[in-house]
Amino acid sequence: MDEPWTGVILTGEDRLLAVLRSTYPGWEITYRPEPKEDGKLRLAWQAARCTRPSPLQHKFGIRCLVYRSTGEALGIALDRMVQIAHDIH
Repeated sequence: MDEPWTGVILTGEDRLLAVLRSTYPGWEITYRPEPKEDGKLRLAWQAARCTRPSPLQHKFGIRCLVYRSTGEALGIALDRMVQIAHDIH
């Protein structure tokens, strides 16, 4: 039997990242909350599509890269792209 993790504390962002990754396996999703070199804050939640969208998918709004300031906003954007892909097939 596997032993439960001990001494590991997951933040809300860690849990949300795990949920987004399991929900959208066709995307490489990262969370990078640190500021950029110029001191400005970056859009911390990023997703890169594993395959390029077709020209038709791109025309209707599917992108290779998606950046958002919150994990929830990223999930909404990715869900919309999944719906677009479903609708145009």
